[in-house]
Amino acid sequence: MTLGAGSRLGVYEVSAKIGEGGMGEVYQARDTKLDRDVALKVLPEAFTADPDRLARFEREAKVLASLNHPNIGSIYGMEEADGGKSRALVLELIIFARDNALWAVPFDADRQEVTGLPVPVLEDVPVSNNSGYDQAAVAKNGTLMYLAGSLNISNRLLVWVDRDGTEEALATEPGRYAVPRVAPDGTRVAIEIFEQQAGDIWTWDFARETLTRLTFEPAIDDEPIWTPDSQRVLFGSRREGTIQVFAKAADGTGSVDRLTDHPLGIYPLAVSPDAQYVVMQTDTAEETGLKRMALEGDGVVEELLASNANERAAAFSPDGRWIAYQADESGRNEIYVRPFPDVDAGKWQVSTTGGTQPVWSPDPDRQELFYTDPASSLVAVPVRGEGATFAHVNPEVLFDGTAYVLNPNFRFYDVSPDGKRFLMIKVNSVEEAGTCLRSSSSKTGSRS
Repeated sequence: MTLGAGSRLGVYEVSAKIGEGGMGEVYQARDTKLDRDVALKVLPEAFTADPDRLARFEREAKVLASLNHPNIGSIYGMEEADGGKSRALVLELIIFARDNALWAVPFDADRQEVTGLPVPVLEDVPVSNNSGYDQAAVAKNGTLMYLAGSLNISNRLLVWVDRDGTEEALATEPGRYAVPRVAPDGTRVAIEIFEQQAGDIWTWDFARETLTRLTFEPAIDDEPIWTPDSQRVLFGSRREGTIQVFAKAADGTGSVDRLTDHPLGIYPLAVSPDAQYVVMQTDTAEETGLKRMALEGDGVVEELLASNANERAAAFSPDGRWIAYQADESGRNEIYVRPFPDVDAGKWQVSTTGGTQPVWSPDPDRQELFYTDPASSLVAVPVRGEGATFAHVNPEVLFDGTAYVLNPNFRFYDVSPDGKRFLMIKVNSVEEAGTCLRSSSSKTGSRS
């Protein structure tokens, strides 16, 4: 359920949307009966019909209601509308991010109520246009730590980087680029380009040096991946609500096909080299894990890995016999390899000091696995898989990646078909590259 400014849920009048996650959307609202500002956490409509998720929602409310601590937000109650189809938690509103600033509302701790309207307390704090995430946190002693800068991503560059760090820029104009994916035949790259509150998939033709828009919906389309024949692009999209997997012909012809109908939302990571399976990921407050689905099947999404760890960023080996992924089961993200499709037949840890976002060399003769380490370096690991046995040697740092956009949750780089070069997104902005950490004494005693 999406609420616009001025809409109402019971006695609460919505002012603005301030965030969203797997368990709902969060809005700033005004309690018209008690004349105070609150936060509304609205449960998605698909969840209200699910007894298990509804029970979890109610348990969360009871847990919050049982807590009483100056660093924990209060819960004011639960609200229902439309005969129970819409449900929301009514929460204390303290600090929120909007328009590259942190805002706060006066709060009376004794009376447990807001006593005034929101006011900006810190400007020049980066806030993502797409996720709403702010780059700030408040410590228990009231110290506010934040990144200063506008998070300008409009001047990013696409560059090839070879194994010793030598760059070769593409002829693309600077732009708001994210998550490049080189086609298996090496002729094009699919890439996200963000525009205001939306994003679309585009393709760049290396030979013709032309950029072509592939998707056109006023929604966020992201995480493109190619089919092995380089003829179709799969991507995640929120065009019909929660993020689902869609597909479109890479030449732009035909319609967009929806491939999944997952209740939590799901996006694609990789298609197996035989084009039989697509591996996907859920990434919500309720669940983070890897799934798989037969591309020619009935659309049933199956568990690939099920554990208490957060598993993400799966990638297939060139022969399709192995799958690499990152998981935090040790307390930090490391890179693991398992056989595919029988993922329970073995398991090997490849990284030694932490790692995220693995990808294999597409060239089967090279037999290498790449990933990024905690120091933002690009790392290579020679590997060998024979029969049911997998072996690898010690990781080797190829080059320093601090000049490029790297993200532990999304792979912002890709590998050329011959495994010799890496397509990177280079920071080309003082605002983005110069973002710095600062501290400030917080007088509100609140948290973001």
